[in-house]
Amino acid sequence: MKERLPELQLKFIDKGRPTFDKVQVKLDNLHRLKQEIDDDMSLLCDSVELNIKFDEPVRIIPISDTHLFAVQTDTTKANELLGKLRELNTFGIIMGDFIEGANPKIVDHINNVEIGFTQQVIAAKKIIEPFVKTGKIICMVGTFTGHEGWGDTTLGLDVVQLIAHGFSQPDGTDLKVLYNGGKLIIHLNNGVTYSQLIYHAPGGGGSDEINPLGAQRNRLWEHISHRGPTDGAGGGDWHHRAGVSKETVFDLKDGKERSHLLFSNGTSKGNDPNRPDTFLTKMAKGPTLAPGVQLILNQPARQKNDGRNGEYAWLSYGFNKGEILYEAAKLLDKTEKQKKTGELIEEIIDRSRKPKAEFDRKSSRTKIKDNQFDTPMFENFKWKFEDSGSIPRMVFLLAGARYSSTSFEKRDKEKLFEIVKQIESNPFQYGLVMRHFIDPDVAKMYSRDYVLDRMINDLSPIVNKDRLLGFMMSSSLLDDRWKKDVLGNVIKIKDSRGKIHFERERKSRLYPGTYIYRAFSKKVPLYLNQSLMYLDFGKASYEFLLMDHLANSGSEFDPFRGLVQARRKALLRSDVVAGGHMLGGGFMTTPDADYVAPGWFSEYDSGGKSNKKRAPLGGQAVILFPDQKLVIPTSTLLESVDTHEALILLKGLRKEEKEKIMSKKVR
Repeated sequence: MKERLPELQLKFIDKGRPTFDKVQVKLDNLHRLKQEIDDDMSLLCDSVELNIKFDEPVRIIPISDTHLFAVQTDTTKANELLGKLRELNTFGIIMGDFIEGANPKIVDHINNVEIGFTQQVIAAKKIIEPFVKTGKIICMVGTFTGHEGWGDTTLGLDVVQLIAHGFSQPDGTDLKVLYNGGKLIIHLNNGVTYSQLIYHAPGGGGSDEINPLGAQRNRLWEHISHRGPTDGAGGGDWHHRAGVSKETVFDLKDGKERSHLLFSNGTSKGNDPNRPDTFLTKMAKGPTLAPGVQLILNQPARQKNDGRNGEYAWLSYGFNKGEILYEAAKLLDKTEKQKKTGELIEEIIDRSRKPKAEFDRKSSRTKIKDNQFDTPMFENFKWKFEDSGSIPRMVFLLAGARYSSTSFEKRDKEKLFEIVKQIESNPFQYGLVMRHFIDPDVAKMYSRDYVLDRMINDLSPIVNKDRLLGFMMSSSLLDDRWKKDVLGNVIKIKDSRGKIHFERERKSRLYPGTYIYRAFSKKVPLYLNQSLMYLDFGKASYEFLLMDHLANSGSEFDPFRGLVQARRKALLRSDVVAGGHMLGGGFMTTPDADYVAPGWFSEYDSGGKSNKKRAPLGGQAVILFPDQKLVIPTSTLLESVDTHEALILLKGLRKEEKEKIMSKKVR
């Protein structure tokens, strides 16, 4: 039975609500309008893109974690960062924690703040104003928690935007604020485009001691995976992490090397041990690491397929090092445009005192006590150099040639020969042979003595000039198969009775270390895994920790992790740690040391036959100053040569010669 509806007793005369369909239209309009208002009023953006209108080197200074108006801040370092922006073609990126801010929820924080939040914002605007007006601040970075971010967290005020608000670049463009992790895109005047992810807080990843750039490396990979290629990633926030790395990989798609640049800015807060960053000391971390990252984008004339795949970008950590590199870059730029670099380098070399290296046998130590009949195997060896001026010396770290391998013999050996020729022609350059110069399978080959002879002959030009500093007895030369006889082809043999029978050719055991040592006239020390090499220039000396295999500490994703672990496990303070069996190449600089992963002159072959793969080419080096303690590492052959030539010009030219070159205008 159908239920009867109740009879209407009341009839409302109020207007009813519109249906939700009509409300949805208004909500959509509101949503769109709110977005438009945000776009119109907000300075936040996902990327900042700009054109460089000059053709000299560009220097970029990341500025972050200055923590102005905190009692623990070293204002001299903060002022030094800002002061560099007054120099020619030098620009800054303000990457967060520029001011200390204030957080009432952190009880002991208020006592560390010198002025109120409002006054900090006003003062920060005044500090950056002259730099913005002259176009020296490229952009700022926002949307992070902590310090400026506390304004957003506690009050809903975007402090970074408040600082940037009202400022315009010289071309009338607003001073933009990148989202944390936004992209900076720079179109250089020579047609090259450089792009960099810019973070204040790069998030999780890595570790303070072992992998200080791990967070940046993770963010780089995520961006490449989700959005496409970029040249690097940099950030701050981590006060106890600072440094740079330039890492080279083989791009399977393009069939050539590609470089990625990573940096962590450090801080000017808590550098004074008497006024530490108490936030870190409470966690038993520290000391804080000072700022000093500098990026130089050179602008050489480019030609199609000229092989310059990232070498134009020089990355360094340390104010002194960065200043020297920038002055050298400007000088090289001028001599290149005047087409005088080669001529000037020859002139400087001709008139300079040539360095003379002497092996210090008394200060070196072998693995076991040897006698005059033994082939010494060193675990600690030293070279002394006569005082020959201030021109920097470069040491090429040569590894992974794998003589007799197909990839070396038919593809990559010319690159090694190019380096040997480079060392032979320049008395300020040296070579050091490291891991797997001979392929491991050579030990069982009948022609193994012939392979050794070819390698010895190829290296003899630099051995004869005393420019090969050492030869690593790596695992490929310590293989027990060298101690066994090897068999060759079947040949006819006629015995004493004239009867013919067939036998295999046979060669007896061979000791490759002794063979190489004698062939090099006992002039080149043979050394073992985890050896220490000392280079003593008198005013400055350098300690190298040289690695063969990195045990279980290596990483194909992070080429330096195993090297950092090696230094840590040995409790050493070596200046340079080099070697390893990993796939990647390049360098990493931290406040404590420089780490160099040599590339290959063959396929990567440290994981067995099934793991063979293309690897970045060798050519990595370290440049050492003889008159002051300073190491400049390089990531490719072209970068090594360019950087060393620039430094030879800087140190070898007279003052009046430099002034003449720099003042000459080139069309």
